[in-house]
Amino acid sequence: MGDVTIDQSAGGTSTLGTVTLQKMQDSANSAYFLDPAATGNSLVLAGTATASGNLTVGQGSTIRSAFGPLQLQYKSALDSWATGLTLQDTTGNVGIGTTSPSNKLHVVGTVKIEGSQLDLNDAGTFIISQNTASSALLLRAATNSYIRFDTNGANARMTIDTAGNVGIGTTSPSTKLDVVGTITGTTKNFMIDHPTKPGMKLIHSTLEGPEVAVFYRGEARLAAGKTVVVLPEYFEALTRKEGRTVQLTAKNGWSPLSVNGEVTGGRFTVKADSGNPGQEFYWEVKAVRSDVDPLVVEKSVQ
Repeated sequence: MGDVTIDQSAGGTSTLGTVTLQKMQDSANSAYFLDPAATGNSLVLAGTATASGNLTVGQGSTIRSAFGPLQLQYKSALDSWATGLTLQDTTGNVGIGTTSPSNKLHVVGTVKIEGSQLDLNDAGTFIISQNTASSALLLRAATNSYIRFDTNGANARMTIDTAGNVGIGTTSPSTKLDVVGTITGTTKNFMIDHPTKPGMKLIHSTLEGPEVAVFYRGEARLAAGKTVVVLPEYFEALTRKEGRTVQLTAKNGWSPLSVNGEVTGGRFTVKADSGNPGQEFYWEVKAVRSDVDPLVVEKSVQ
Protein backbone atom coordinates (compact mmCIF):
# COMPACT_ATOMS: atom_id res chain seq x y z
CA MET A 1 0.00 0.00 0.00
CA GLY A 2 1.26 3.45 -0.82
CA ASP A 3 0.20 6.86 -2.03
CA VAL A 4 -2.23 7.30 -4.91
CA THR A 5 -1.86 10.61 -6.75
CA ILE A 6 -4.62 11.88 -9.01
CA ASP A 7 -3.68 14.79 -11.26
CA GLN A 8 -6.53 17.15 -12.05
CA SER A 9 -5.03 17.73 -15.49
CA ALA A 10 -5.79 14.12 -16.35
CA GLY A 11 -9.36 15.13 -17.05
CA GLY A 12 -11.02 12.65 -14.68
CA THR A 13 -10.41 9.24 -13.19
CA SER A 14 -12.59 6.13 -12.92
CA THR A 15 -11.89 3.32 -10.51
CA LEU A 16 -13.65 -0.04 -10.42
CA GLY A 17 -13.58 -2.29 -7.37
CA THR A 18 -12.34 -1.56 -3.86
CA VAL A 19 -9.68 1.04 -3.14
CA THR A 20 -8.03 0.90 0.28
CA LEU A 21 -6.27 4.10 1.34
CA GLN A 22 -4.12 4.82 4.35
CA LYS A 23 -4.45 8.54 3.78
CA MET A 24 -6.64 10.78 1.60
CA GLN A 25 -5.36 14.32 1.39
CA ASP A 26 -5.84 17.49 -0.62
CA SER A 27 -2.17 18.31 -1.19
CA ALA A 28 -2.91 21.91 -2.12
CA ASN A 29 -5.08 22.81 0.91
CA SER A 30 -4.41 20.05 3.43
CA ALA A 31 -8.14 19.95 3.81
CA TYR A 32 -9.18 16.34 4.33
CA PHE A 33 -7.31 13.31 5.52
CA LEU A 34 -7.87 9.92 7.10
CA ASP A 35 -4.88 8.81 9.14
CA PRO A 36 -5.45 7.58 12.71
CA ALA A 37 -1.81 6.68 13.27
CA ALA A 38 -0.45 10.05 12.23
CA THR A 39 -3.07 12.45 13.61
CA GLY A 40 -4.80 10.69 16.52
CA ASN A 41 -8.14 11.25 14.75
CA SER A 42 -10.04 8.93 12.46
CA LEU A 43 -11.35 11.75 10.30
CA VAL A 44 -10.22 15.36 10.17
CA LEU A 45 -12.10 17.98 8.11
CA ALA A 46 -10.87 21.48 7.42
CA GLY A 47 -13.68 23.75 6.26
CA THR A 48 -17.38 23.01 5.85
CA ALA A 49 -18.76 19.49 5.50
CA THR A 50 -22.26 18.45 4.49
CA ALA A 51 -23.87 15.14 5.41
CA SER A 52 -26.94 14.21 3.36
CA GLY A 53 -27.97 11.57 5.91
CA ASN A 54 -27.77 11.04 9.66
CA LEU A 55 -24.57 11.71 11.57
CA THR A 56 -23.97 9.17 14.33
CA VAL A 57 -21.37 9.59 17.08
CA GLY A 58 -20.15 6.47 18.84
CA GLN A 59 -20.88 5.68 22.47
CA GLY A 60 -18.79 7.70 24.91
CA SER A 61 -17.54 9.98 22.15
CA THR A 62 -17.17 13.76 22.32
CA ILE A 63 -18.22 16.61 20.04
CA ARG A 64 -16.04 19.64 20.64
CA SER A 65 -14.96 22.90 19.11
CA ALA A 66 -11.24 23.51 18.69
CA PHE A 67 -11.65 27.26 19.17
CA GLY A 68 -14.60 29.39 20.28
CA PRO A 69 -18.13 28.29 21.17
CA LEU A 70 -19.89 25.24 19.76
CA GLN A 71 -23.11 26.13 17.96
CA LEU A 72 -26.06 24.17 16.60
CA GLN A 73 -27.87 26.01 13.82
CA TYR A 74 -31.25 25.54 12.18
CA LYS A 75 -32.52 26.53 8.75
CA SER A 76 -34.40 29.78 9.32
CA ALA A 77 -35.13 30.58 5.66
CA LEU A 78 -34.06 29.65 2.14
CA ASP A 79 -30.25 29.55 2.10
CA SER A 80 -30.24 31.07 5.59
CA TRP A 81 -29.25 29.60 8.94
CA ALA A 82 -29.65 30.83 12.51
CA THR A 83 -28.07 29.69 15.76
CA GLY A 84 -30.45 27.70 17.94
CA LEU A 85 -28.10 26.50 20.68
CA THR A 86 -24.72 27.76 21.84
CA LEU A 87 -22.27 25.94 24.12
CA GLN A 88 -19.99 28.72 25.30
CA ASP A 89 -16.26 28.12 25.52
CA THR A 90 -14.38 28.86 28.79
CA THR A 91 -17.62 28.68 30.87
CA GLY A 92 -19.65 25.77 29.47
CA ASN A 93 -22.80 27.91 29.66
CA VAL A 94 -25.61 26.81 27.34
CA GLY A 95 -27.60 29.42 25.45
CA ILE A 96 -30.91 28.85 23.67
CA GLY A 97 -32.02 31.87 21.71
CA THR A 98 -28.81 33.69 22.67
CA THR A 99 -25.17 33.31 21.60
CA SER A 100 -23.82 34.85 24.81
CA PRO A 101 -25.28 32.84 27.72
CA SER A 102 -24.51 34.34 31.14
CA ASN A 103 -25.62 31.33 33.23
CA LYS A 104 -25.42 27.55 33.05
CA LEU A 105 -28.67 27.62 31.07
CA HIS A 106 -29.70 30.93 29.52
CA VAL A 107 -32.93 30.93 27.51
CA VAL A 108 -34.24 33.91 25.56
CA GLY A 109 -37.85 33.17 24.66
CA THR A 110 -40.65 31.01 26.01
CA VAL A 111 -39.84 27.82 27.93
CA LYS A 112 -42.44 25.05 28.20
CA ILE A 113 -42.15 22.15 30.64
CA GLU A 114 -44.88 19.61 29.91
CA GLY A 115 -45.68 16.53 31.97
CA SER A 116 -42.61 17.05 34.14
CA GLN A 117 -41.24 18.96 37.09
CA LEU A 118 -38.30 21.21 37.89
CA ASP A 119 -36.19 20.03 40.83
CA LEU A 120 -33.53 21.92 42.78
CA ASN A 121 -31.64 19.04 44.37
CA ASP A 122 -28.67 21.00 45.72
CA ALA A 123 -28.53 24.01 48.00
CA GLY A 124 -29.35 27.08 45.96
CA THR A 125 -31.94 29.71 45.14
CA PHE A 126 -34.54 29.66 42.37
CA ILE A 127 -35.16 33.24 41.24
CA ILE A 128 -37.85 34.48 38.86
CA SER A 129 -37.28 38.13 37.99
CA GLN A 130 -38.11 40.71 35.35
CA ASN A 131 -35.57 43.09 33.82
CA THR A 132 -38.03 45.71 32.58
CA ALA A 133 -40.70 47.65 34.43
CA SER A 134 -43.37 46.78 31.86
CA SER A 135 -42.89 43.02 32.17
CA ALA A 136 -45.34 40.81 34.04
CA LEU A 137 -44.85 37.56 35.93
CA LEU A 138 -47.58 35.02 35.17
CA LEU A 139 -48.14 31.72 36.96
CA ARG A 140 -50.86 29.72 35.26
CA ALA A 141 -52.38 26.36 36.13
CA ALA A 142 -54.27 24.17 33.70
CA THR A 143 -58.07 23.95 33.72
CA ASN A 144 -59.38 22.50 37.01
CA SER A 145 -55.88 22.64 38.51
CA TYR A 146 -54.51 24.55 41.49
CA ILE A 147 -51.25 26.30 42.38
CA ARG A 148 -49.44 25.20 45.54
CA PHE A 149 -46.32 26.49 47.27
CA ASP A 150 -44.35 23.99 49.39
CA THR A 151 -41.38 24.44 51.73
CA ASN A 152 -39.19 22.05 53.71
CA GLY A 153 -39.93 19.25 51.29
CA ALA A 154 -43.50 18.48 50.29
CA ASN A 155 -45.11 20.54 53.06
CA ALA A 156 -47.90 22.69 51.59
CA ARG A 157 -47.77 26.28 52.85
CA MET A 158 -50.02 28.18 50.46
CA THR A 159 -52.64 27.02 47.97
CA ILE A 160 -54.62 28.88 45.31
CA ASP A 161 -57.56 26.71 44.31
CA THR A 162 -59.55 26.65 41.07
CA ALA A 163 -61.98 29.28 42.41
CA GLY A 164 -59.17 31.69 43.24
CA ASN A 165 -59.43 31.12 47.00
CA VAL A 166 -56.11 31.44 48.81
CA GLY A 167 -55.30 29.08 51.66
CA ILE A 168 -52.41 29.54 54.08
CA GLY A 169 -51.96 26.56 56.36
CA THR A 170 -54.74 24.74 54.50
CA THR A 171 -54.96 23.12 51.06
CA SER A 172 -58.76 23.50 50.85
CA PRO A 173 -59.57 27.20 51.36
CA SER A 174 -63.29 27.98 51.60
CA THR A 175 -63.05 31.79 51.32
CA LYS A 176 -61.00 34.32 49.36
CA LEU A 177 -58.39 34.18 52.15
CA ASP A 178 -58.48 31.20 54.51
CA VAL A 179 -55.72 31.14 57.15
CA VAL A 180 -55.18 28.34 59.64
CA GLY A 181 -52.89 29.73 62.31
CA THR A 182 -52.03 33.09 63.82
CA ILE A 183 -52.11 36.34 61.84
CA THR A 184 -49.91 39.20 62.99
CA GLY A 185 -50.06 42.71 61.57
CA THR A 186 -49.54 46.35 62.43
CA THR A 187 -53.22 47.14 61.84
CA LYS A 188 -56.29 45.15 60.81
CA ASN A 189 -58.73 47.17 58.74
CA PHE A 190 -61.76 46.61 56.57
CA MET A 191 -62.68 48.74 53.54
CA ILE A 192 -66.08 48.76 51.83
CA ASP A 193 -68.00 50.97 49.45
CA HIS A 194 -69.33 53.95 51.39
CA PRO A 195 -73.03 53.31 52.17
CA THR A 196 -74.12 56.96 51.72
CA LYS A 197 -71.41 58.63 49.58
CA PRO A 198 -71.03 57.22 46.06
CA GLY A 199 -67.44 57.07 44.83
CA MET A 200 -66.08 56.95 48.39
CA LYS A 201 -64.75 54.11 50.57
CA LEU A 202 -65.46 53.51 54.24
CA ILE A 203 -62.53 52.21 56.33
CA HIS A 204 -62.74 50.92 59.91
CA SER A 205 -60.12 49.30 62.10
CA THR A 206 -60.45 46.61 64.75
CA LEU A 207 -60.41 47.24 68.49
CA GLU A 208 -57.18 45.83 69.94
CA GLY A 209 -56.59 44.20 73.32
CA PRO A 210 -54.14 41.97 75.21
CA GLU A 211 -56.43 38.92 75.04
CA VAL A 212 -57.74 36.55 72.39
CA ALA A 213 -61.34 37.18 73.36
CA VAL A 214 -64.95 37.07 72.17
CA PHE A 215 -67.97 39.16 73.04
CA TYR A 216 -71.74 38.69 72.87
CA ARG A 217 -74.36 41.37 73.31
CA GLY A 218 -78.10 41.85 73.23
CA GLU A 219 -81.07 43.33 75.07
CA ALA A 220 -83.58 41.92 77.55
CA ARG A 221 -86.30 42.88 80.08
CA LEU A 222 -86.76 42.08 83.75
CA ALA A 223 -89.82 40.13 84.83
CA ALA A 224 -90.77 40.66 88.47
CA GLY A 225 -87.36 42.19 89.10
CA LYS A 226 -85.13 39.57 87.49
CA THR A 227 -84.44 37.55 84.32
CA VAL A 228 -82.05 34.94 82.93
CA VAL A 229 -79.99 35.69 79.81
CA VAL A 230 -79.04 32.59 77.80
CA LEU A 231 -75.86 32.66 75.73
CA PRO A 232 -75.12 30.56 72.60
CA GLU A 233 -74.95 26.82 73.31
CA TYR A 234 -71.22 26.68 72.41
CA PHE A 235 -70.25 29.47 74.83
CA GLU A 236 -69.01 27.15 77.59
CA ALA A 237 -66.91 25.03 75.21
CA LEU A 238 -65.39 28.08 73.53
CA THR A 239 -64.41 30.26 76.50
CA ARG A 240 -62.38 30.08 79.69
CA LYS A 241 -64.33 30.16 82.93
CA GLU A 242 -62.04 32.72 84.53
CA GLY A 243 -62.20 36.38 83.55
CA ARG A 244 -65.76 36.47 82.20
CA THR A 245 -67.35 39.92 82.51
CA VAL A 246 -70.87 41.33 82.04
CA GLN A 247 -71.82 44.94 81.34
CA LEU A 248 -75.42 46.15 81.85
CA THR A 249 -77.01 49.41 80.62
CA ALA A 250 -80.57 50.40 81.50
CA LYS A 251 -82.87 51.32 78.61
CA ASN A 252 -85.81 53.79 78.74
CA GLY A 253 -85.27 54.80 82.35
CA TRP A 254 -82.92 53.75 85.08
CA SER A 255 -82.94 51.00 87.69
CA PRO A 256 -80.05 49.62 89.78
CA LEU A 257 -79.24 46.48 87.76
CA SER A 258 -76.78 43.80 88.85
CA VAL A 259 -75.63 40.28 87.91
CA ASN A 260 -76.63 37.67 90.46
CA GLY A 261 -73.71 35.22 90.62
CA GLU A 262 -71.30 34.14 87.85
CA VAL A 263 -71.68 33.47 84.15
CA THR A 264 -71.96 29.68 84.23
CA GLY A 265 -73.69 26.98 82.27
CA GLY A 266 -73.94 29.38 79.34
CA ARG A 267 -76.23 31.80 81.18
CA PHE A 268 -76.39 34.54 83.82
CA THR A 269 -79.10 36.16 85.98
CA VAL A 270 -79.84 39.90 86.07
CA LYS A 271 -81.85 41.43 88.91
CA ALA A 272 -82.98 44.78 90.28
CA ASP A 273 -83.61 44.96 94.05
CA SER A 274 -85.39 48.28 93.59
CA GLY A 275 -86.63 50.46 90.80
CA ASN A 276 -88.64 49.24 87.83
CA PRO A 277 -89.28 45.46 88.11
CA GLY A 278 -89.81 45.35 84.32
CA GLN A 279 -86.75 47.40 83.41
CA GLU A 280 -85.39 47.01 79.85
CA PHE A 281 -81.61 46.81 79.48
CA TYR A 282 -78.71 46.13 77.15
CA TRP A 283 -76.13 43.50 78.07
CA GLU A 284 -72.64 42.61 76.85
CA VAL A 285 -70.51 39.58 77.83
CA LYS A 286 -66.77 39.30 77.21
CA ALA A 287 -64.68 36.14 77.67
CA VAL A 288 -61.27 34.74 76.69
CA ARG A 289 -61.16 31.87 74.20
CA SER A 290 -60.13 28.48 75.58
CA ASP A 291 -59.17 26.83 72.28
CA VAL A 292 -55.94 28.85 71.88
CA ASP A 293 -53.01 29.64 74.14
CA PRO A 294 -53.06 32.94 76.04
CA LEU A 295 -51.63 35.83 74.06
CA VAL A 296 -48.00 36.74 74.80
CA VAL A 297 -48.21 40.53 74.80
CA GLU A 298 -44.48 41.30 75.11
CA LYS A 299 -41.64 39.56 73.32
CA SER A 300 -38.02 40.29 72.52
CA VAL A 301 -36.91 41.25 69.01
CA GLN A 302 -35.45 38.22 67.23
